[in-house]
Amino acid sequence: MAEDFPPMNRLRLGVNIDHVATIRNARGESYPDPARAAEVAMQAGADGITAHLREDRRHISAADIEALAALTRRRGRPLRGRLGDRSRGFRDRLSRARSRRG
Repeated sequence: MAEDFPPMNRLRLGVNIDHVATIRNARGESYPDPARAAEVAMQAGADGITAHLREDRRHISAADIEALAALTRRRGRPLRGRLGDRSRGFRDRLSRARSRRG
């Protein structure tokens, strides 16, 4: 019966970790750590990580982007996201972080 269906492409799982940072920021603490959450997600099978940097930084910070870029680069996984901060300085920083993915 399985031969009646064409083979399926492997599904991909991307995990958005914005709200991990939202909780950390609301607490005013250094935990939970978005990079640690991303590591756990990838250990559990996530194919990639998503994070959205907003101008108001209520989710992910620029430092988080740097840590996530390094982590995903080491693990050979993509870091996806959207840029809410349109400032040239931030665009340059994100571009550098992404280009190091190699």
